[in-house]
Amino acid sequence: GYERFKKAADAVKENGGAVLSGQDAFVLWDTYGYPIDLTEVMAVDFGLSVDMEGFNASMEEARQKARNARYKVV
Repeated sequence: GYERFKKAADAVKENGGAVLSGQDAFVLWDTYGYPIDLTEVMAVDFGLSVDMEGFNASMEEARQKARNARYKVV
């Protein structure tokens, strides 16, 4: 998980950015189990912030997909 974070953070910095995308933060949460507050702390250590609005949008999209899959008739 840390390597995924570092790769995303380095890419943001290389492009002159200062914000880790909400999608990257969501992948860390969903795939690697990183709590969003840990991601925020790590981002600060890299001189970045986290797009919380984007994270919340990705979270809601995942919830909606799960709801839809639950009611999908096969």
